[in-house]
Amino acid sequence: MNLNKVSPIIGIFDSGIGGLTVLKALCSALPQYNFLYLADFGYAPYGNRTEEDIVQRSKTIVHWMEKRGVSLVVAACHTSTSVLTEEHTAGISTPIVTMLEPTLDGILHHPNRTYWKKGIAILGTALTIQKGTLAVALQSHGFDLPIYPVACPSLAGLIESCDAQSVITYLKSHVFESFARHPVDMMVYGCTHYPLMEPWLLGHDTPHILRMDPAEHVARAVGGALSVSGPVARGDTTPRVCFYHTGTQQGPEQLAKHWPNPVTSTHTQLV
Repeated sequence: MNLNKVSPIIGIFDSGIGGLTVLKALCSALPQYNFLYLADFGYAPYGNRTEEDIVQRSKTIVHWMEKRGVSLVVAACHTSTSVLTEEHTAGISTPIVTMLEPTLDGILHHPNRTYWKKGIAILGTALTIQKGTLAVALQSHGFDLPIYPVACPSLAGLIESCDAQSVITYLKSHVFESFARHPVDMMVYGCTHYPLMEPWLLGHDTPHILRMDPAEHVARAVGGALSVSGPVARGDTTPRVCFYHTGTQQGPEQLAKHWPNPVTSTHTQLV
């Protein structure tokens, strides 16, 4: 699909299908924009790579997107977000919105925030939890409740493979079990893959706590960065999205499993 050159383009990237949760929120909040989505299957999983690897890969992707005329780039990946600093992006002219500030805002200004007494859990990849970027940011903004980081090294991969039963088993043994020791008021999805498992949780015995998907907060931040006051109606109802992927030739099939419309994805080597 060729994007309309007249309409502004927002670029979104992730290691795979996780960023689709952010793309969906963006399409809903900003229907007047076109979107370019890159699923970096060839470099996944980001959470198992080194900090230096992720920084370099993220910069490569941003430069690749700049060549395609994007107005703004969304790093729809908490792992990438956890290692990207202003120092790393200083030479990049295109605005970049990461997951950090929107997630931070969503937690600090949650409508139930004044009633919390126990604290929050942050689920994320090994590198995201190791870096602790979100936890540090929360504390620096005066968040004084306990924060329980929960590293989930293989969870994103299970979600990528659509292995629902293994996901449930993993959550019960590795995540929900920890809430018995450390009760929390809310569980924050610190990986954009994690909201995709929500349908699989229906009908299962899960802890009765809030679960936060930062995607809508990211869409709000992007709208603010582009000085958009709110959704603008357009003549059609189908978001104009151009998909690209690296690595596997099964990229279109993997994306289509989690996207409501037909997916045509172009393989790229990021050159």
